Amino acid sequence: MAKISEAQRKHFVNRIQVKMGDVISSLKQQNAAEITKQADEHLDEYLKTIGVIEDLESLKELEAAKEQVSGRLQANCTKIQDILREAGHISQFEEVSFWSSDDSQKYKEAFRKFCNITCSKNNQGGISEEITKLEAKRDEAIDFLYGLSEESELMHGVSKILEGTNVKLIG
Repeated sequence: MAKISEAQRKHFVNRIQVKMGDVISSLKQQNAAEITKQADEHLDEYLKTIGVIEDLESLKELEAAKEQVSGRLQANCTKIQDILREAGHISQFEEVSFWSSDDSQKYKEAFRKFCNITCSKNNQGGISEEITKLEAKRDEAIDFLYGLSEESELMHGVSKILEGTNVKLIG
């Protein structure tokens, strides 16, 4: 073998790798479809051989259960949020989006928000009593500005309709 320098040796090694790499790459691409076909045919056998069939089946069942639970939580959150929005306790900009969410923390935070809203409306005693009194005075003042009072024929008729519903328009 003729003597060549280290630089020449590296040059020829690189040249051989590039030229052979092009040919080998082309052949591998031509063979890709056949490899994929064989892999599809032997996948089940391969999975049994490496012992992961049961784990894959368990994972599939868990994903289905997770999806089902997530769907129920999403439906519950959306319904409660709609109810609170219709009641005027949540504005459109405060709404939480539950689109395809399976994050348990997100649901817990949403339920905590709904619970806070509900508790603030149902809480009695202490500062809540003061808030209720102020809200009633506010409503009375607004009603007065619009010319409505307990003696108003309109208010009397509406109050009679709402009798027994725990909804008070005045006072």
